[in-house]
Amino acid sequence: MRVSNLKIGVRLWMGFGLVITLMAGIVMTSMSRMSLAEQRVDNILNDRYRKIALATEVKYNVSLIHQHMRNAVIESDAEGVKRETVAMNAIRATNKELLDTFDKIINVPRAREIFDAIIAARKQDLAAVLGVLPALQKPTVSTLSDGEWVAVNTIIEETTAWRIMPQLKAAKAEGIVEYPLNKVVL
Repeated sequence: MRVSNLKIGVRLWMGFGLVITLMAGIVMTSMSRMSLAEQRVDNILNDRYRKIALATEVKYNVSLIHQHMRNAVIESDAEGVKRETVAMNAIRATNKELLDTFDKIINVPRAREIFDAIIAARKQDLAAVLGVLPALQKPTVSTLSDGEWVAVNTIIEETTAWRIMPQLKAAKAEGIVEYPLNKVVL
């Protein structure tokens, strides 16, 4: 049985049937692809965007802490220093809450591994940072209110500061603040 031997009505019916079958296949493929795209968009909005927003807020808060730290150094009265310190502690508490939230929503093993390494690196990097810093005796190391972070203070010459800044960054030092001294009494 050849197609050319069929009546015109049967041939038209077969042609339209083929077109409709192809259209149905295209619709099914499109619906499947749209479902996958919807899942990806949901993942971006509900998971990745939320994490990026949290990370961005933490980063912004760190810059605010740096500004308050600078203001505390510039302040001439104890009340101004206390005000700046209170503001820094409030921002640190907010960042602690944000990091705790971030810690709870991590659901990918590799992301969990990276996050844990970053948290552990805060104090682990202290030895590397101290190895870079020259000091009159030894740098002062103070535990911060977060408990995971420490502050390192040292007195060095300005030319030395510019020379060792890349080394400090390589040793994972963060929040580096440089300010001039009026006197050093030995």
